[in-house]
Formats: sequence, structure tokens, C-alpha cells
Amino acid sequence: MYSFSKLRKLYVQGVSCQLSSYRTIDNVLKCNERVVEPPEKNDLYGFLKNQFTKHAEKTALVDAITGQKISYNEILHNSASLANFLKFRKINATECVATHIQNCIEYIYLIMGCLKCRATITLANPAYTHFEINKQLKDSNAKILFTNKRQIEIARKAVENTNTDLVICVDDFTINDSGVINLSDILQTFNNKQTITPTSEPPTSPTSSTSDCMLQSSKVNDVAFLLYSSGTTGLPKGAMLTHSNITVHLLQLLEAFEWNIQERILALLPFFHCYGLIVVLLKGLYYGSTLFVVPGFEPHLFLSTIEKFQIQRAPIVPPIALFLKSNPIVDNYNISSLQKVIVGAAPLDEVVASSLNKKFPNINWQQGYGLTECSPVVCLQIDKTTQKSGSCGNVLPNTEVKIIDLVSGNNCGPNEKGEVWVRGPQVMKGYLNNLQATDECLMKDGWLRTGDMGYYDDDNTIFIVDRLKELIKYKGFQVAPAELEDILLGHPNVDDSCVIGIPDKISGELPRAYLVINDSSLSEEDVHNYVNERIADYKRLRGGIVFVSKLPKSPTGKLLRRVVKEEYLNSLPSQP
Repeated sequence: MYSFSKLRKLYVQGVSCQLSSYRTIDNVLKCNERVVEPPEKNDLYGFLKNQFTKHAEKTALVDAITGQKISYNEILHNSASLANFLKFRKINATECVATHIQNCIEYIYLIMGCLKCRATITLANPAYTHFEINKQLKDSNAKILFTNKRQIEIARKAVENTNTDLVICVDDFTINDSGVINLSDILQTFNNKQTITPTSEPPTSPTSSTSDCMLQSSKVNDVAFLLYSSGTTGLPKGAMLTHSNITVHLLQLLEAFEWNIQERILALLPFFHCYGLIVVLLKGLYYGSTLFVVPGFEPHLFLSTIEKFQIQRAPIVPPIALFLKSNPIVDNYNISSLQKVIVGAAPLDEVVASSLNKKFPNINWQQGYGLTECSPVVCLQIDKTTQKSGSCGNVLPNTEVKIIDLVSGNNCGPNEKGEVWVRGPQVMKGYLNNLQATDECLMKDGWLRTGDMGYYDDDNTIFIVDRLKELIKYKGFQVAPAELEDILLGHPNVDDSCVIGIPDKISGELPRAYLVINDSSLSEEDVHNYVNERIADYKRLRGGIVFVSKLPKSPTGKLLRRVVKEEYLNSLPSQP
């Protein structure tokens, strides 16, 4: 067993903890002799602050476009100023604050300022329409929304009819109403002020059975992040990740990753996503690296950033991996500085993985598997010499995985496919305000049903092969069929709807809608225009729209998306 001090010593010396063997007991996979001890205090802000202090004058974040830099000391200073303001507004452990901004170096001020107050942070996709943000604000009961000036009009509409009574703009904006203020004004006004204590104490947690599905102040279970996921099925739900989940998970990742505190990391993945937030932003900063921030993927910016700043580690998603494999412009840039590339958010095709290893033999291509409900990592490929193409590696420390047979409910043995179940300290507290959904996936003994199909081989290496859940993954983003179906049913000329994901080599899956309509004059263009006004770009029906006379239903009236998808797949021409 490694103590926390031992892990820290290994980290400071730049020595990676080598993997020991893995084992199964009663067909449950776990890591052998590798255990992470949680920190003494359940305080994510203090946990990060201790590390940031060690690197106070070092550059923490760099805007890859403008070159602007901030140090670790500036993070602590400005987040403390923001925390003073939030406490002045009586934001505490029972309150929620929301963001919907692109990646920027100021993002960490918002995270650390909220964590210092023990407030919950819910992160919305900046591509969301005001309809989508409004739903998230209502469900989370967020009191403040952080935005930027390019999104300000969307923010104003999004807060209507919610309890969000303040919009904060992270970049300077000419203010013309009392409901919007600039972050820069806050940092200046509350700079170096003594911490302001809220005038009232937060209420104690209720003892009702629903308390675990509410934002409550309860020390160990204080929620740090409220990240929306569709889980195994249905509409987006707020996965509650606690301070304890994240602090332990950062240590789990320390054990799993070979790390160099001098590393230059590309911060391309969106911070509103669990992968970008935890694996890139918080993990990178916790270990003292320098992150080069870009607002999103654009081919030339992506490649020029790697070349200009000599990026060494780049967490990406499969569509970007495919771009590196196939796009000819890659050869126009010198990306030889890259040493490690982590691919997550969706499985990477085995053929693509093999091609990447051949094209870039000096890069360690690491695949992992995780989900928002697990903070997010469950397993990871570690040693390049033992990696198996198409696998997602081995379980993290303190984590257990078992494969459950769909018919018998028993634990599967090696090379037997079933549903992946996970148990560990990184597993979420539950879904906000949704006890039913929580009970459906989170067992009383701590096991989480992932809704993913997989197996492990004779070496206890894990492979993910399919999904039980009907969630669509477009370029690593989650698209909930039920959400799109609800929007479609809002059209007066649509009587019934079904949305499935159809395979696509570039994007993974594309949303495709089947509609029963009551007006033959309704066109596909009409439907696209109606839907596109109400959803983010990545949720659009790129797989097409099909008008049908009826949709398959179960005897109880449940929509059978599985049947629709099978019919589509059967209609495809057979491969030679």
C-alpha cells in the first residue's frame, strides 16, 4: 500500500509508480497491491491549493492564441477575490453556480472561487441554445451564470423564469443593465478584502430518503460539480460529483499516469465536459504542469499550437485521432514534440489505433474508458509495451469492475461479454432530484451499472464493445434521443418521433429521426429548421429525417428504438 506521502515523494522525484499485477476474485477485477489513500480532509479547494502553492511563480495556463499567461499564484489570488464576492452574495454549500463559456484561462478562477465557498458548479456547453441552458438552470437552481460577451444575449434569455438573478461576464463587456457585471470589476473590487462570512448558516441535511438526490451541505458528501449526463437512457440528468470523488480520483490518476511536472499539455478538450475538466484541467494543474488553452478544435490552430509550444501531452477524442491519421495537412507541421496522446470519450477503432501506432511510433497512444458518473476514468492503458489494440487497459487503483451476464445476472468470466459494472471512490453520489434514475443505475452496495457492454481477457485487460444504453455519441459528445424526441413532438405537425444513432466513420454516430406526421406538406427542411433553433449544433439530425406511418412499440406502449435501429442496419448493403 502506498501512503499519500509516498505518492508525493514519487511524484516530486518524477518517478512513476509501476503497475503491479491485476487480479480477479469471484470474477471481479481489481488492482493488486496498488491502493490510494484519500487525503485527511475532504476539501477539494484546499487539496488543490496546497499543490498550487508549491508552484506559485510557475506559469499555469497560457492562452495559445493571444499568448496571455497566468501563474499558479495568480489563480489563488483571483479565485480568493471571487470567493469573497460569492460569499458576499451568500453563495455557500447549498447553492449552485453555472457556467457556459468556451475554454479560457479565466475558467480556473471560476472553479477555484466556487470550490473555496463549497458551492456546487454546474457546467453548461457554450454551444447550448437558451432553451437548453434554461432547463439546466432550473434543474440545478443555479443562482449565478458565468458567460462571455459573445454569449451575453443567450445568457439574458436563458435566465428568464429561473432563480438565476445575476450574469457575470468573464471578458469585459459594456454593461447596460443591472443584471450583468464583469468579472474584472469583481476581482478589482474584492481584491485583498478579508473573507466575508455569510450572515446565515446553511440548513442541515434532511433525513428523508431523497436527501442523496439533493444539493445539501453534509461535509463528506458536499457536491463539487454537477455535470449533466444522459446516463444509461433518457433525458440529461445532473450527476453529483463530490469533493471526495474528485480528490481521490486525482490521486488515482497520479498512480495511473506517468507524469512529468515540466510537461506542456494541450488543453483543447472542453472544460464543461468531465474529461476536459478533471483529466485535463484539474489533473494537469494539480501536478504542476503548464496548460496551453485553445477554445476548440480547428485543424490549423490545433497543429500550430503543438508545433509552436512544443506540446508533449495531448488528450483528445477519436475524431481528432482520425484527423491525425488521415488528413494530409498534418504533414505540414512539426509535431515531433508529442510524447503521449490520450484518447477518450468514445472507443477508438482497432484499425485506426494500429495505423496511428505505425504512423507515429514515438508517441505513446493511451486509450481509456470512463463515464461522467465515475469522475470519469475507470481504466486506462498504461505501459506501451503491453498495450493491446482496441482495449481500454486495466482498472485504476481502488476500483473494481465486473461483467454481468444479461440473462443470468451472474458475474462473467474471461472473454464473456456482458454489462460493465463499476465500484470505487470516484463513483458519483447520485443524480440530482432524480431518485428513480439513481436507484436504477446505482446499487445499494455501491456498484454502478454503466449500460456499456464489454469483457476482459485472460490478462484482465478490459474491452468495451457496445452500449446497452441508447445514448448517441457524436464526436465524443452525448446526444440523448429522448431529448430530441421531446423537441420534435413539440412541433404541431409531428404526432410521434423516434431518434436513433447511425454509424459514421468520421463522427462515430449521427442522430437520425423517424417521424409520424399529420401534414403531408411538412418537409425535412421544415423539421431541420425547427429543431436547429432549439438545440446545440452537435445534436442536429445529421443522420437524416425519415417520415413513416408508424413506429414500433411494446405492448405497454414503450418506443422500441432498438427495433428501428436494427431495421436501419439490416437495410445497409452487405460488406464484401
